[in-house]
Amino acid sequence: MTRTKEPVQQYDSEPRWPAVIAILAVGGLYTALPDALTLGPNWLLPSLVLALLIPSIVSYHAGRHRLNAIFGFAVDGVLTAGLIISVILLVNALPIALDHEHFGFCFVVLATGRRGTVSTG
Repeated sequence: MTRTKEPVQQYDSEPRWPAVIAILAVGGLYTALPDALTLGPNWLLPSLVLALLIPSIVSYHAGRHRLNAIFGFAVDGVLTAGLIISVILLVNALPIALDHEHFGFCFVVLATGRRGTVSTG
């Protein structure tokens, strides 16, 4: 029984730093969200992303492209899940009614992430 060799895949050697900077920027923006719009502490999601990003960079430079792809998908999945949870928390914090009485409430929730009363002066 003879085994045929698998063809060597060609990997594009495009620069990785723009993606790394974008991922770090998303993590930084996530830490700026109010506590009401995050699940758990603000530092949790960026820490998870960083913990997955470092092995991704190391595996890329070591030539382990399959492992790099797995870590890349994990980073994308964690970021996407965190941002989806934040959007769900934001939508739950906003009122359903669209009358003028609640517009101030919406702006308070969007600006501070907390439910509060709006003084109309």
